[in-house]
Parts: sequence; C-alpha cells; structure tokens
Amino acid sequence: MTPKPGYAAGNILNMLVHLGADLTGYDFSGLCVWQAYLQGVALQEVSLLDTELKGAVFTQTFGRIYSIAFSSDGTFLAAGTSRNDVRVWQVHDLQVKFTLEGHTGWVRSVAFSPNTRYIASASDDQTIRLWDRRTGRCVNWFQGHTNRVHALAFRPDSGLLASGSSDQTVRLWHVDSASFQHEINTPNTWVHSVAFSPDGTVVAGGCDDHSVRLWNASTGHCLAVLDGHTAAVTVVAFSPDGTIIASGSDDQTIRLWDSQRRKLHTLLRGSMGRVTAVVFSGDGTRVASSSMHPVVHLWNVRTGECVKTLRGHTSAVRALAFHPDGLLLATGSDDQSVRLWNSNQEACLARLQGSTSSVWSVAFSPDGCYLASGHSNQLVCLWNRHTGQCEAVLREHTGLVRTVVYLDTTTLMSGSHDRSIRSWHTGSRKRIRRMDGPTRIYTMAASPDGLVLASGGMDSTVWIWDARTGHHQATLSTDNRRVYAVAFSSDGQTLAVSGDSTSVQLWNVQTRQVMTTLRGHTYPVWSLAYSSDNHVLVSGGEDPFVCVWDVHTGQCLQVLHEETTAVASLSISPDGHLVASGGADHCIRLWNVHTGQWLRTLCGHQGKVVSVVFCPDGSVLASGSWDGTIKLWDIQTGACLRTLRPPRPYEGMNITGATGLTAAQRETLKQLGAVEDEQ
Repeated sequence: MTPKPGYAAGNILNMLVHLGADLTGYDFSGLCVWQAYLQGVALQEVSLLDTELKGAVFTQTFGRIYSIAFSSDGTFLAAGTSRNDVRVWQVHDLQVKFTLEGHTGWVRSVAFSPNTRYIASASDDQTIRLWDRRTGRCVNWFQGHTNRVHALAFRPDSGLLASGSSDQTVRLWHVDSASFQHEINTPNTWVHSVAFSPDGTVVAGGCDDHSVRLWNASTGHCLAVLDGHTAAVTVVAFSPDGTIIASGSDDQTIRLWDSQRRKLHTLLRGSMGRVTAVVFSGDGTRVASSSMHPVVHLWNVRTGECVKTLRGHTSAVRALAFHPDGLLLATGSDDQSVRLWNSNQEACLARLQGSTSSVWSVAFSPDGCYLASGHSNQLVCLWNRHTGQCEAVLREHTGLVRTVVYLDTTTLMSGSHDRSIRSWHTGSRKRIRRMDGPTRIYTMAASPDGLVLASGGMDSTVWIWDARTGHHQATLSTDNRRVYAVAFSSDGQTLAVSGDSTSVQLWNVQTRQVMTTLRGHTYPVWSLAYSSDNHVLVSGGEDPFVCVWDVHTGQCLQVLHEETTAVASLSISPDGHLVASGGADHCIRLWNVHTGQWLRTLCGHQGKVVSVVFCPDGSVLASGSWDGTIKLWDIQTGACLRTLRPPRPYEGMNITGATGLTAAQRETLKQLGAVEDEQ
C-alpha cells in the first residue's frame, strides 16, 4: 500500500526529537515524513529508504561562524566559517545558494559590496577573495598581506575595499581592477576591524594598542586617534548617518564616539566579556553587541541602556548582522549555528545548525592502550588504540573541547571553551567532578605524579589545581593576554608557560615564581614539550620554526625550520631523541632533537594538525587534525597504521531512494555519514 501523504510521520518524528528519544536504528522507510526538523539530531543507522522527506531540515556541514553579512537588498546571508569556506543562504527559504571554497584558513570576515555584485572574504591564509554573487565564482584574489587578514569593509560606492591585518597594516584595494591602491602602516599594532564612514571619506580601524584610529581614505593620512579603551579594540562600526562610531574591546566595554568632535559620547558596560561584534540597526537607534558569552545585547544608542538580551546560543557569539529591514538580526556562534531573531521580540525565528568534529587534542593513556580526543562538537571520545574502535563518547561539555590530559590510567581530564574542566573515570565513563575556571580553557598539563593540574586560557593567568579534589590552589599571572600552552617538567618542579607574548616563561612550581624567560620567537608560541630527562624544552607557534632550548642555561640549542608553515603542536618521544611537529600545512615532521636533522614528513591529513603525541613506548605517534580525523603512525616506517573518525550525526543513515532532497542536501547528508546505494 502506498503511504498516505501528510504530516503525521513528520509530527511523530518531531515529537520523538523533542522528547530526547534515542533514534539510533529506527526504521522510517517508505513513509511520508514531511516538515521534520532534524538539525542537531543524531540519526545514526536510521533507515530513510524510499522515504518522502518533503520540507525536512537537516544539520549542515559548516563549523564555527566567525563573520556574517546580509546583502544590501536583503535577499542573501553569507557567513565565514572555520571550515575555510563561505556559506551563502537565500533568506526567504534558508536554502544554501553557494558554498564558496578556496581559502586554506579560517574565514575571518565576509562583506557584500553595496551594489550586491560581489562577496568579499578574508582569511587566516593572508588572502582576500572576491566572488561573483550571481555565480559563486571567484573572480579576483588579493595578495599582499603577510599575516592573517581579520577584517574587510567596502566603501559605500563599492569601488574600494579596505582590509585590516595582523601584519600591522590596512590596505585599500580597487575592487574592479583588483589592484592595490595604498597601504596604511600601523606600527606595533594589529588591526582587528575596519569600517568606512557612510560618505566613504574616512576609514576607521580597531587596533591592538587599545585605540580607534581614523584615516583619510584617499591619502591614508591619520586624522585622529581615539583613546580610552584599556585593551585591544576588536570591532568598529559607523552609525548609518556617520555621526557616531561604535567600538568594542577586550576590556568588556563598548564606547560610542562623536565622530565629528572625536570625543566619547556614551560608555556601554555590562556582563559582556570580550566584545566580538558591534552593529547598528538601519535607523541607527540601536546597537547590537556580542561577546565571548553566549548572549547578544541590544542597546539604546541615545540612553546607553541595554533594552533586550537574546539568549539561545550555547557558546561564544562572534558575528552579527542586521537585515536591511532593521528588524531581523542574524547571529553566528562557536556552537556552529546561525540564528535569525526578531530583534523587537527577543524571539529566535530560525536556526541553521552546522556540524563538524575537528580534533583539537589527543592523549594516550599511561599504559598506551587507549587514546582520548577532544572535539569541536563538544565531545570527548575514548578509543581502543589496538582495534581503532570508539568505545565511549562523553557528552557533558557545552563548548569546544580544546584539551584532554590523563592523570593516570583510569582518570581523564578534559578542558573546554565552556570554561569548565571535567574529570572522568575511564572505566565507568562517568564524570567524577567539574571544575569551573575563570575563562575558556585552551591548555592543560598534569604533573608527573598526577596530583597537580595546570590550566590556561583566554586571560593572562595559569590556574593551579589539586587534581584529585578539584580545588583551586594558586593563580600565576603571566606576561600573556592569552595562555596557549603549559607543560610540566618530568620531575614536576618546573612549569613552562607560553602564549601571545612571544616568550616562554619557566616557573618554579613550589615558589610560584618565574625562574627564566626564554626569548627567540617573534610571534605567539602555541605549543611546548619537555624531554623526559628535563634537559630540553621545545617550543613552536606562529613562527615557521621550532626552538630547542637548554632549560638549565636558557640557551637556544637548535632551530628546526618548518619552511613556511606555522607550528601548531609538538611532542618529544619518551627516549628524548625525536621531536614531532604538527603544522598548518597538514603535515607532521620528525626531527632529531640533538642534531636538528629533519628525518621524515608524515602526510595524509586534510587539515591543520593541532595535536601530536607519542605513545608511552615511543613506537606510535597519534595526530589530531581539523579535518576531523586522528591518525596513528608507525615511527620506524612512517606508515599510517590507522585512521580514526568519530561517529558523524548521520553515520550509516540510509537515504537510498529518498525523495524531497535537493542535490546539495543529499551531498551534505553523505558528508555527515549518510549512505546511498546505487540505483
């Protein structure tokens, strides 16, 4: 009998989802499943064989959202993502129009030209791309910056494009000819944000030196420096009439400046955290702001009062855009979602949910039998090293899991962007305790005896914890604004700390005083590793090299050159002879620590390698990558022994013969694990 068309099956499925039912293995084959809302729902091994999926909404493949923009006619919405692409949706039905691919780094900024002809995107890969909005084709490629490009802004007449970068410059480009007009130097300060005045004569920049700078767009001459913030200025925006400049900062405030008098107009202060985005409504009466907190604030420009708070995201909100109608607000978050809000009613009208499972950290158990991994989709996975099976998935975190560390064979610690550290019993797979830190957790290290845990993150401090009780014991104030790496020496007496200050500090664990500062890097240091004999420390980061230090004298013994790639992760073999470095070029390099000789390059990942670790017996190296995979490598031969991939949301879901899917939806479902037999 042919199934009767209608909404019944879809309603039942939606009800099961609402009730939190485990749908693994359910059979919906042959049914008419209309209007099922399946974003963020795990449908592993579900059968949709010959199912009619009219109007079904599924999870998509984008990752964290770093930037978002509406076209000036309001018909399209674009977002720059951590998958190095730009997603473009039609606003009226939220269907994907284009996925713009070509960048090799995170897309930090997107902008539509005011004439809606182009979409511009800026990336960590130091380039800017210009896309034809009608065809999705890349029509121009702007090169010249020598570090990541943070921000873009079109001049109102669409003729010029401004870009701001970590290379301490603002560049102005002719759009149609793709030619370089001129460069504005900003010595000793990064430019995080740029904006044109409505008349196109002034470019504003938000700078790392706590200032807002105003330049003449034609000559590059500095017109004014607006001082008042006490930390980096992360975002700037002009009001629609050009009379006010809004600036948001790491100091957790928003300042509204009189653009003519260049004086402070209003100070907006609240429970915001680091400000990530500020945008004016079309009529200029309201400002929306976002931060590293999962909420969005709406402010009255005239009074400075916070009039509404939008809640629903589960992680930091990095991107905001008002629709030209002034009512619809789009938000993009680290929780891998885009939300559309009625800004007057605080109502979320629609959600676009992405799903990626980038690997951020891997760690071997002390006996080498198991491997733990932390993921961008908030999961911790436990793997059997010998079988390659994922034996458990730990799901309590509400933010990206940046770091995992074993205390002993049965106790695992995980640190997350949700500001928590969780301790797990690996046998029962149960949480032992939760420890709440002051900020996002970027890095952790356990002392060799497993009694002390050090953690660092999005502020200047390292917290010292009693690993067994979870009690906070001490706080170390470092010379970094953010701490990217901590490492204990094998005797537990010294803690190495690095971050965005370009130096490495060695702390005495007992006295909690800095013993030595190692200087040699010129960019932030992302990774550290001690040798087992405590003689050598290796450090690597945004520089394309690894430094090998004598920890007793502070002398740099070797510099291991990585050609042109940044060093995202490091590990020293248990015998102290080898160092492995994971790079932004998707490869792992093996070096002789003592001679500095390059030995081998391990290739196979399709994304940045952000974590490498030797197993306790030194025979195998594990690597985790933003491509969503973990690879196990034979150290002697360089062969890849096994590739591990966490279960995707639609792993094994059968869509053979399913109807009502667009070609783009079908391809997305396959990327997320669905299978389809050839007809």
